[in-house]
Amino acid sequence: MSITLCIPSVNKTINKNFIYRNFEKYNFGRIKNIIILPNSFNSNTVFISYYFWFYNQQNNELKKKLNNKECFKIIYDFPWFWKCYEANKKIQ
Repeated sequence: MSITLCIPSVNKTINKNFIYRNFEKYNFGRIKNIIILPNSFNSNTVFISYYFWFYNQQNNELKKKLNNKECFKIIYDFPWFWKCYEANKKIQ
């Protein structure tokens, strides 16, 4: 099953490679695309599209949260984290 995550606010200094490396270590699935859109003066909105998610206990729990319109956190540089939501629209 494909899914697209949204991180509503990411510092402008963060690039695609940094995002890719951080999400790859969590092993959610195979990343299809990362889109960065300007949001404000010092932040961007990021969309991470997956070809598919791996089937495991951790991912099943995250899918339940996303289905309930909840977020989950990704720690990228302790104590800094991103709040991740399921995107409202499919981003290709």
